[in-house]
Amino acid sequence: MNKGWKTFLIVCASLCLAGVILGAAGLIKGVAKLVSWDGKGLDGLSVQTQAQPVEQSMALAPFTGLKVEAACDVNLIPCDHDGVEYTVYDRTHLPVIEQDGETVTVSYPGRNGFQLNFSFGQRDRIDIYYEQSRTLE
Repeated sequence: MNKGWKTFLIVCASLCLAGVILGAAGLIKGVAKLVSWDGKGLDGLSVQTQAQPVEQSMALAPFTGLKVEAACDVNLIPCDHDGVEYTVYDRTHLPVIEQDGETVTVSYPGRNGFQLNFSFGQRDRIDIYYEQSRTLE
């Protein structure tokens, strides 16, 4: 290997190591855990903003139709009642739950654009409960 390649590889390895060290130091100091690029530009939500998730639950009338458009984990849970619960970590975008007759529509586009989420283990979630004796369309 010639001297130019060795220098290039050493510089790249040094920059990678510096990035890891600076990233770890930033996480320890409590900087933004979610960095996204959307229509409004570059945005970072601080640890204080993300510390408390938004948790909401609501009862639903019996339903047989279900439409889901969500950019998160969605769980269908058979049980003895109908309802929806969600947990989201971005307070600026909340799920929309609508019931029109026997059809429930759940939409949660999340944030548009590119996202980097450094909140390990914190994932947006929607749980949809339905009576287990009923089949859904």
